[in-house]
Amino acid sequence: IMIGADLIRFAMLASIPFAWWLGFLSIPLLCLIVLVSGAGSLLFDVAYQAFLPSVIDRRRLVDGNSKLELSHTASELTGPGVAGTLIQLVGAPFALLFNAALYGISALLIWRIRIDEHLNILYGERDEGMWSRILAGVRVVWQAGPLRAVAGARFVLNFFNAVLEAVFVLYVVRVLDVGPATLGVIFGVGGLGFLIGALLPTIANRRLGIGVTTSVALGIVGVSDLLVPLAEGTGWLIVPLLIAAQFFFGIGLTLFNVNQVSIRQLTAPAHLQGRTSATVRFVAMSAIPIGALLGGILGETIGLRETLVLAAAGELVAAAWLWFSPLRGIQDLAEDLAPDGAA
Repeated sequence: IMIGADLIRFAMLASIPFAWWLGFLSIPLLCLIVLVSGAGSLLFDVAYQAFLPSVIDRRRLVDGNSKLELSHTASELTGPGVAGTLIQLVGAPFALLFNAALYGISALLIWRIRIDEHLNILYGERDEGMWSRILAGVRVVWQAGPLRAVAGARFVLNFFNAVLEAVFVLYVVRVLDVGPATLGVIFGVGGLGFLIGALLPTIANRRLGIGVTTSVALGIVGVSDLLVPLAEGTGWLIVPLLIAAQFFFGIGLTLFNVNQVSIRQLTAPAHLQGRTSATVRFVAMSAIPIGALLGGILGETIGLRETLVLAAAGELVAAAWLWFSPLRGIQDLAEDLAPDGAA
């Protein structure tokens, strides 16, 4: 699945410069390419999270997810700069070909992995219908207290974060009078928090326990976002406060993401990893368009600052949801979160 997803994205990106050279590149074609490429990305993301427990030992899952998150964050921070340089040097068509080639390299590297995924577990499910298989993943999420808590927290977090993002830039630029260059510095410096956050899960989990760390991480997200509306009227402190907000937001969100993925991988049975991941992702992602729409409406009706305060308070509700859930009492991932049949 991962190799297929990479090849799909390779073909889609490579088709853009060829369509341009042949003179039939159009907006409808670009929309189709983006749709198919996005489907490939979704398949890859679900598959790699289900694949990781087959590659490394249970006790190293948090460390493995931390390294993957670190790699992802580094690429997110450096990617735009590299892309801009490539476009300036060789032009957009060749830059897209370079990006497509990276997906081809990814497919080759994954193909070289030799691991037994224990696909024989699935043989007994061959006669099941599609909906029965989907419902099997839903049941795992609903019946496992920690998974149910994580899915609910992700829904609430994504919902209110989408509310915030709908008005964030407008508030910072119009109300706080922050220029585009300064805003870029805020995002750039604040982005270091994502890198640091990827280094912390193993240490934090060892000291506080996985449940407390995950709950506190969401609390950090909510408090950091609350700094944004509080920055109004602080004069020269506006920019430092916004940088601090972005920095600690990155730390909290990365801590939460690494832990929630690890919790899911350690709770779900091996043959239901993909469906469990897809279920939690569906629940979480469904909140984003609703939250974004509500954020725009609230920004026009109650005001930008008030919308930001409401969004940050909602994120703190997500933290409280985790704090008062069964997840808080979990200390050690590998020992306390063993799926049925696990050794």
